[in-house]
Amino acid sequence: MKLKSLSNNAVRYGCILISILVLAGCAKKFLYSNIDWVVIEYLDDYVSLDGEQEALLEERILLLADWHKEEELPLYIDHLKQLESLNKDNVTLESLQANRDQMRDHYQRLVSKAAPDLFSLSMQLDSKQESEFVDSVKERYKERDEKYAGKTEQELREIVLENTEEWMEEWLGKLSNKQKARAKQLSQDVIINSPLWRDYRSSIIQELEYLFENKNNSVVYQQVFMKLLFEPESYYSDQLTKNIDHNIALTDQFTLDISQTMSDKQWRHFHGKIREWRELAEDLLN
Repeated sequence: MKLKSLSNNAVRYGCILISILVLAGCAKKFLYSNIDWVVIEYLDDYVSLDGEQEALLEERILLLADWHKEEELPLYIDHLKQLESLNKDNVTLESLQANRDQMRDHYQRLVSKAAPDLFSLSMQLDSKQESEFVDSVKERYKERDEKYAGKTEQELREIVLENTEEWMEEWLGKLSNKQKARAKQLSQDVIINSPLWRDYRSSIIQELEYLFENKNNSVVYQQVFMKLLFEPESYYSDQLTKNIDHNIALTDQFTLDISQTMSDKQWRHFHGKIREWRELAEDLLN
């Protein structure tokens, strides 16, 4: 089960799987088939590339997409087949951890494959582009901070509850009163980390500025770049790390509890949703 705003780890590890599976329907398949254009348009929101940079990026993205289709999509399909076979008898805390590990592996493989090209692109940015990139990240972080600024703890817990119930209804269908009560309990038990996330984002901004300030020092630049890419959790405070682990444990137990209360109709709904993603991934292979 996904729970928004509880674990950045879980979101990040799930990102690569979701980034493919969310491409549902013909329009979304078009996006996958034109991933070079999509990525360039996305990056353009952060930094303005010149024609030569865009041409090089497009070439590398197309190669990455070929690798992704050949090597990664089959792994996603296998993962989805595992999820398709879930039932109340085989959902355990261990299986939830294994699923999370698989998502992390999906992410790590993609980042490992893309890292050399991302590093090469970053080296081509001039000082104006570097400043533009940092300013864009700052602006997006500011928007995220302002989204929850001034809200009381109880208001934030209400947001957690709304997000949880919304996701549950999407994947399970109509919820029982017992399931809604369990979701409310979770929203009251999790640790709200908004201030700690703001500190984390400030650390990332400082590290980005430090990165570009040391561009002429190849050793430092590469070390910091790879750390940002592969180890963003290393910028968590000890308290944030502890709180995230606590929330993940709560979420796993919540998932296990909900799985034991799901009706046959809810399981059919869940399996149907997973089957749609699996069939889409299989279609993208063709």
